[in-house]
Amino acid sequence: MARTINRRCLEPCLALALLLAAGTVACTPAAFFNVTTTLGGDRPGERSDISVAFINNTPYRAVFTFGTYDPQNTAQNLPISFPIKFQQFFVDPDGVDRLDGFSQSDVITFTASPGAANDPGGCGRAMSIAGERLVTLIEENRRALEEAGNTIHDQALRPVCDTATNQPRAGIAFFSETSPGPQTNACDSAAEMVAWADAVVTLQGAQYQCDSLLVYAFELDSSQPGGVRVDLTVILP
Repeated sequence: MARTINRRCLEPCLALALLLAAGTVACTPAAFFNVTTTLGGDRPGERSDISVAFINNTPYRAVFTFGTYDPQNTAQNLPISFPIKFQQFFVDPDGVDRLDGFSQSDVITFTASPGAANDPGGCGRAMSIAGERLVTLIEENRRALEEAGNTIHDQALRPVCDTATNQPRAGIAFFSETSPGPQTNACDSAAEMVAWADAVVTLQGAQYQCDSLLVYAFELDSSQPGGVRVDLTVILP
């Protein structure tokens, strides 16, 4: 679950933030910091929150799933589990969960789910933007997530059609604003996709600390395989 807070005028803040390279840091120091950096919280076992926002500087509507989880603690519904938390952008007719071209999202804060037992807080050790591992975790725990009040939009789980294999995969897919977007099997609507970007997985401790605001910007970039680059700005608490 997530709490949405409306913060306006993100762009002036971004100029003051530390611009980090998008993607997962794979070096040993990053892995060490990822598993040892404090998760915040007022008492042992508690965690702070983590916030995320998106700036879509492309003329296209973005469809993808994003959320936070612990790479080393993915088992769910155990006393020591960190419950995965996620949201999705799709072709929402109500406009609530839609990220149109040349627009920005509200700030979305992941926090403890109200009334959920054994939920320590919202800050996971990884923030995944359209990552395969997050999508797999959602699929593996679908029933429990839905029973907890989450709605899962299948068309946003794997919205990219891999033309090499003709198979849908996780990622960020872009569509014209007159398009109905992807079908549940993205390759059944591959002609609708006008651009795409690979997943971005950001590690807590190595690239951000809890209570930070992570701002992901989508930029047209012809040097990228899918035509879109993802830039990350971290605004520290």
